[in-house]
Amino acid sequence: MKKSILILALCFVMLFAVAAVSAQDLTVTYLENDCLAEVPTDEALYAAGDEVTVLFEPVQYKDYLIFYGWDIDDDGIADFGYNYNKFVMPEESVELKAICIGAYAGGSTCKGCHLHGHPSHHGFDSFTPVRVTGAGQ
Repeated sequence: MKKSILILALCFVMLFAVAAVSAQDLTVTYLENDCLAEVPTDEALYAAGDEVTVLFEPVQYKDYLIFYGWDIDDDGIADFGYNYNKFVMPEESVELKAICIGAYAGGSTCKGCHLHGHPSHHGFDSFTPVRVTGAGQ
């Protein structure tokens, strides 16, 4: 009987330990989005509620395109630029897609490039942006 209780207690401890570890295993992935030739790699693991700093280096531009920010909600609008570079991690992993503008008029094929580098006017359902304050603002 004592052995069964000990095994059951050990199973519960292991179950909670696995749940605690998996809550810390959220990732942020940066996607080229037919815009960049190279994107940052974030090797950190996050938990829901963590403040995430959006990475901007290294990025390598494709010809005739200028990187303008990252899209978090797949609406084609750059939600994060250099002045808005933090968000609160939602309960699932995040993919950020690169948004670019054409270096010359008519030189870009990306959609949504007319709204640049700031959170869009759309509501944020799965994350909370954080405005960064500092020199030059």
